[in-house]
Amino acid sequence: GMTLVAQQMPSLAPMAGPRGGSALLALVTAGGGAATIALGEGPSPGLGLGYATATAWACYGLTQSAAPPVVKSTARLGAGLAAVAALVTVIRSCSYAKRKRS
Repeated sequence: GMTLVAQQMPSLAPMAGPRGGSALLALVTAGGGAATIALGEGPSPGLGLGYATATAWACYGLTQSAAPPVVKSTARLGAGLAAVAALVTVIRSCSYAKRKRS
């Protein structure tokens, strides 16, 4: 969606190419990692883990598409970031449960 907007606005034209698409993907994926951690806080990490799964699946889909190599590379990193965010969510949830028992 953002790439289509960039294609229509001359001032955003650099973002419409492969490197721009890669930068937009990195931005969206970083936001997804932050959302995963924020949504997974507390006793129930399910929402955060679901968000991480959706982010990783979308990134995986891009690695299997006809996207340019720079976008595929960013998508692979994005999938890894989503996995790390999911791990952080699980660790924080376990820590939360441990504190509640004490």
